[in-house]
Amino acid sequence: MRDWHNSTTASAMAPFMQSTVASNVANTVSLDVDYVRSWQDDNVVLPETVETAPDGSQLVTKPPVALDSTLASDTDTFFSFNAATSEDAVFNKDVYVKGTLFADKIKANQIEGLQILTDKLDGLQQQLAAEKSGSTSQSNATDSLNPYALDLSFGSGLKVGGPAEFQGNVLFYRLVTFVEKSFFNNDVTFAAHITTAGDVPTAKLLDSAGITTAPEDNPDAKLAKATIGGNDNSGTLSIDIGDSADSGELVTINFKSNYDRSPQIFLTPGNAASANFKYYIDSSPDGFKLVAASPPQPGTTLKFYYWVVQ
Repeated sequence: MRDWHNSTTASAMAPFMQSTVASNVANTVSLDVDYVRSWQDDNVVLPETVETAPDGSQLVTKPPVALDSTLASDTDTFFSFNAATSEDAVFNKDVYVKGTLFADKIKANQIEGLQILTDKLDGLQQQLAAEKSGSTSQSNATDSLNPYALDLSFGSGLKVGGPAEFQGNVLFYRLVTFVEKSFFNNDVTFAAHITTAGDVPTAKLLDSAGITTAPEDNPDAKLAKATIGGNDNSGTLSIDIGDSADSGELVTINFKSNYDRSPQIFLTPGNAASANFKYYIDSSPDGFKLVAASPPQPGTTLKFYYWVVQ
């Protein structure tokens, strides 16, 4: 037997064995054993847990700070997570918000669904810049706009500082005003009334219409007078025939705005006297004249409707 109490190898025993020997040395001073071995293992392997989303898919537990990286330390990004301070909240997992997210400003390395719209806006901006610099022709501009077709809605006004081309149907639901000249290169259909507007032209009586002032020896003489209502496009013309009327020019109508060339004048009788009256029209770019083919009857009133087209 070996005396374990006096043996120098007692210090090499495990701690719990030393405690056992020390507590029992008063009663037992010798042991008969072949060998004693003890150990302690702290490297316990725990089973790996995998967190899943409500739909069963695996959660990404690290923020995707870059398109090709999931490292928070990646600095080649739009912003760095390492810039967060102790007052900031950093989530290393996906965040689900069932409702409306309100924020003053949002910064993100990637927002799915917005990339398509961003590409279209970038393409449209490049096209507008090219047209402004004059680097593309009109045909090339039309072709290059096709890939960037957008549905645009404006709640307020729209102002275009240069030429505009509409290759599809255009609907105007409110009043449309054309300030300058307008050209229609094809048939035009009006499904409602046509209304003309503008300043009233002037009517000037000529000698063949008769006297305009009564002589002293005949204060009751019939006097000539002309009245007009309408504009340069359409209206009414009324002529009172005075004494001493004769064949020839009765009245001159002067337009407020001249035509490019002599327009066509359509004159329609408005009463029986004008229907039986023989006349013709002499047209010019600045107006027209009503000419009597035979002397009109003094004291009669000639009424006409006129329509002017160039």
